[in-house]
Amino acid sequence: MSTSPNDAFSLIYANTKMLVLNKPHDVAMDTPNEKKTTTTGGAPESVVVPSTDVEKPTVESWCLQHLSQVGLLDVTQCALQKEGKMKKQVKFVHQLDYATSGVLVVGLDKRASATLSFCFQSRKNCCKMYSAYLLGHLTESAAVERYAANRSPITFRGVMDDFTAEALAGVTRGVYVCPILQEGPNPPFTFFSHIPTSEEGTLYTDDTEREETTSCESNTVLSICLPITHDDEDAFKMKVCEAEGGGPVGRAALTHLQVVRRGYIHLPDQEKAVPVTLVRLYPRTGRRHQLRVHCAALGHPILGDVCYTTASLFPEVDTAAFPRMYLHAERLRLPVDVVQLEHSSKEETDRARKRRRRLVKGIEVSEDDDDHCRFSEFIAKRNNFPPMVPQEG
Repeated sequence: MSTSPNDAFSLIYANTKMLVLNKPHDVAMDTPNEKKTTTTGGAPESVVVPSTDVEKPTVESWCLQHLSQVGLLDVTQCALQKEGKMKKQVKFVHQLDYATSGVLVVGLDKRASATLSFCFQSRKNCCKMYSAYLLGHLTESAAVERYAANRSPITFRGVMDDFTAEALAGVTRGVYVCPILQEGPNPPFTFFSHIPTSEEGTLYTDDTEREETTSCESNTVLSICLPITHDDEDAFKMKVCEAEGGGPVGRAALTHLQVVRRGYIHLPDQEKAVPVTLVRLYPRTGRRHQLRVHCAALGHPILGDVCYTTASLFPEVDTAAFPRMYLHAERLRLPVDVVQLEHSSKEETDRARKRRRRLVKGIEVSEDDDDHCRFSEFIAKRNNFPPMVPQEG
């Protein structure tokens, strides 16, 4: 693990083209912008530049500080960026919410950032695993029953490894219990069930004391297939949309949920033990607040989520008393060798870009032109999660 300019951050992996860090909770991604009036050729012009009035570190400011320490900061680019004449050196290829901690990939190079961004956009062989504490003891039967009625067809767009093209036509709105098979096809999250061999890929982590554990209370998974749309009553929030006019509105969203264990946690400011369920969440679409909305829709919001926890669900629990929202991006697997990516030539990156264009347009890619590179997997240490006392019985 590398030394961090800020104790709250830790660096999982770094090269000249990218950074992978463990983002702390309650940290913003971007440095806020402000409008600045400049004069060019005698004519005033309004441009957007990074704000200099920032009290709390952001992911962007931490990355720039790290780059400065290791001698990779492009001073000229930073100066032009402040004048609104050039884009940022730090390029976010995906996002984490302000309150969410965990694995975050940052691009430093235009071509490498494009390759990394495509991994997230296509979602093909790109797997994410989040850990979360949910309020209450989640039961699969109650979750399924909650959406057993009023089911309607769902239309997915984009690459979905979970279903074949034929199966997509029959996917319906609802929550389903799916067995994890010992043999045969399984959802992509089962890639995380073992440590990769050197031929398969490379594992990077900031948790040197981590012990690999795959034991869960259940050998099944909940597949949550509930469309998400904007909340008309609160511009910041999202919501599960109801079926209307014979079909759902909003955008299709799919999350796999696996129960690890049920139990109780004790916090100093809480008089009573709080019932919680430790779960693993595997999003297969990337909607805004998707995991938070889906968990709340099951009647078990993420612990500490003040946005989606209603007083009617758990009136005895003071959500605002918890120091954070307990949602952590713990593992990320990308279908790219990050070491090879750093040393890729211009010809290789151009060839990869052309291949991405063909995939986006639905043009078949020849087997010789397909990617057969090793993958890269990143694990972020789970910080600030209080220990859980297992449920008896």
